[in-house]
Amino acid sequence: MNKLKFILLFCLCVICLHGCAKKTVNLYDYKTSFIGDNSKVSNIVKLQKYPGVAELDHIEIQSEEAPYQLTVILDSTDSIESKKLFKNAVVTFALIDNLDEIFYIDENSLIAKFSKLEVNKALQEESHLTIEQIGSSNEELNSYLEH
Repeated sequence: MNKLKFILLFCLCVICLHGCAKKTVNLYDYKTSFIGDNSKVSNIVKLQKYPGVAELDHIEIQSEEAPYQLTVILDSTDSIESKKLFKNAVVTFALIDNLDEIFYIDENSLIAKFSKLEVNKALQEESHLTIEQIGSSNEELNSYLEH
């Protein structure tokens, strides 16, 4: 009987440890149709890498009426060129379906403003891809991020 208890206890420990193992975070897991999904939007922005030493400070979401906007406030000691945030904008638009505009701000000054239409047009000219294609699957998103 003691042997059976030991085996059951061992199995429970293994199951618990397996269930408690840290799952790798996948940016695509947070894809959402709506800018108003604060939790997913926050994770999408938080998990991205920003140019140089820039880090996310906080975000502001305007989801009451169109155009739906996201303001990303960055904390950085370096100046950031707007073109270096283009890839961040593509990823954000690809993962938030109804997002229309993104503003990147550093210490209350505007670094860059992107509209979904302008980004999509530039992306098609550059790589023959669309935001929708990049956001269509985890594989497409990762392929874009690797290039």
